[in-house]
Amino acid sequence: MPSDAGGPVGVARIRSAVRHRWRRLLARRPLPPTTELCPLPDHPDPIGEFALFAIVVAFAEADIIEATVANALAQGCDEVFVIDNCSPDDTAARAEAAGAHLLPPLEMTVHDEAVRVRAINDAIARVTASRGHATTWWLVIDADEFPRGPGEQTVRDLLGSLDRRFRTVGSIHLNHYPTTRPAYVRGTHPVRWQPMAERELVGHCALGHHKHPLIRLDAGTPPIEVGNGAHQPAPGGAKVVEPTVAIVTHHVRFRDEADTRHRMALMQGRLAKERPLTERIRVVDAVYEGRWADVRLRKTRLGNRPVRLRPWAELVPGADPGLEPIDPAAAGSGADRPFVAASVLLEWDNPRRSNAHRLPEMLRRLHGELASRPVDAAPVELLIGHNHDVDPAGIEQALADADIRALETVQVRIVDGGTRHYYELKNLLAARSTGEVLAFLDSDVWVEPGWLATVLSEATRRPGAVLAGQSYVGPLDTHFARVTAAGWFFPPEAPPTPPLETHQFWANNVVFPRAVFRSHHFPQQPDRFRGQCSQLGRELRDAGIPLVRVSAARVQHPSFDGWTDLVQRAALNGADFNRSWRLAGRGPYGRRLARFLYRQAGSSALKAVRHRRAYGNGVIDTGLAVAVAVAYWAIAGTSSVIDRFKPGYALRWL
Repeated sequence: MPSDAGGPVGVARIRSAVRHRWRRLLARRPLPPTTELCPLPDHPDPIGEFALFAIVVAFAEADIIEATVANALAQGCDEVFVIDNCSPDDTAARAEAAGAHLLPPLEMTVHDEAVRVRAINDAIARVTASRGHATTWWLVIDADEFPRGPGEQTVRDLLGSLDRRFRTVGSIHLNHYPTTRPAYVRGTHPVRWQPMAERELVGHCALGHHKHPLIRLDAGTPPIEVGNGAHQPAPGGAKVVEPTVAIVTHHVRFRDEADTRHRMALMQGRLAKERPLTERIRVVDAVYEGRWADVRLRKTRLGNRPVRLRPWAELVPGADPGLEPIDPAAAGSGADRPFVAASVLLEWDNPRRSNAHRLPEMLRRLHGELASRPVDAAPVELLIGHNHDVDPAGIEQALADADIRALETVQVRIVDGGTRHYYELKNLLAARSTGEVLAFLDSDVWVEPGWLATVLSEATRRPGAVLAGQSYVGPLDTHFARVTAAGWFFPPEAPPTPPLETHQFWANNVVFPRAVFRSHHFPQQPDRFRGQCSQLGRELRDAGIPLVRVSAARVQHPSFDGWTDLVQRAALNGADFNRSWRLAGRGPYGRRLARFLYRQAGSSALKAVRHRRAYGNGVIDTGLAVAVAVAYWAIAGTSSVIDRFKPGYALRWL
């Protein structure tokens, strides 16, 4: 259907821009609703037999049109009609192959909503007359909209139960956003990949429904037409009665990143200049990097607000989170595309300090976590990074003993980090990874059952947040472990608690969204062994990035591996204090060191007393634990003083 734009493209753009400005001026005074709200009667009188048709106008929607058609059919539509706006791809062919009927194409050089709506209403009138049904319900949707009935009902189920007085139905509109990769797989229901959403707040009726995509046409009665954007019906007379119940529409405008950017480039030549191209690109960049504070698409009277995501089922009271039965065979070319759900990053930089015998046990426990994933689940990537101090043959042997490479849902890579140590290795592994969720572990901790499932679940529920798992000291199965555990700064084992915001984390059990870690990685300070976690934690707080303690994602950190290991680690703590003081460059050294040692030794001694039952210590062993804790920090203080006057001298024998 040709557009009435006629003339050159430039004239059409000017006319569309003027129309847009006029609409924005009118929008300052909201138009009165064309619907009248009516509660559901106790004893409804249904209309009886009816036809249900869906109509879609599409432009360059080849990535999703098959799923759109399949969803409409799954919701009970008898037929689906597609008006293609001369897409430069195979949108029309894919829609027809999925079971849709193609109507005459729409040709618009510049998008004009009035022309689009007129094409929809003309098509509805023609098809309704040609089919000859006494009653016809029409479902008007965009190609990126996936309606569903309330609760466990389909759209058809709902319409069949309504009283005959209702001639339109509103929709709770949910805007979905990608929080993991892949953002979308062609041919499948998008909510499988994008469970996080926010409710559209701009309403067009008494109940705040954003759209009214369902209208009913009865033979012999004045027709109801679709209004602009399907926000309100255009009755041409008295108000249309709508029920208090509504359908739910999943709106998925951001799919696969490459497809979304390609379509944005194509649309740029057809849209009026409502927003500059650079602003559109910034929004797309922010979405796929997870910077939700910069995604300002919620237009309210107070201006644009950043998105606030929640699991979509929490936004719809009584919603059934199950997915529509779309045929998996429709997945087609996108179903076999490789991707990973998360990257598990494991560094190993010093066999002596990291206690080489702990890595095989870590991999055995990881095997249990990875093997518990369904065969059809998205693969998890395991990256093990080492430096020149480590023989990679030992890593390969540990992997073989744990039989991790045999798991179909795991991709394993070993990364040579050269001369890098600890935090530098972690940064390198993050750069080499491909997952959108980065889970950092150490080679000398052991994951507890349920760690991976908890990590993936919380990362989905809390997009953009850094998740600090719980690290506790254990196992406490020897007398030495029990009396030395309090000197270690990890707490004893305790029951998990609900997630809550925190201000610190340990790098041996922390989960970052890739977009966050891209901007906030571990500080590069080769002179320090440990301590960058605190610095990064402050940076995250200053940037307003939530840091959440998830104590159900637990790892076990064994206590000291003998007296030599205890002395070495105490010496490292002391050297780190001196180097952090030197890097900070403020405050008198002696006073800060004394305050630091007093606070740490007192805290460790108090912990040995308070948690004596958790450690399994009696009165005598508690006294020994206090003495060990104080001695640990005395060694740390001595090492710090030596390192200040003879840098590196106290650590030469480590």
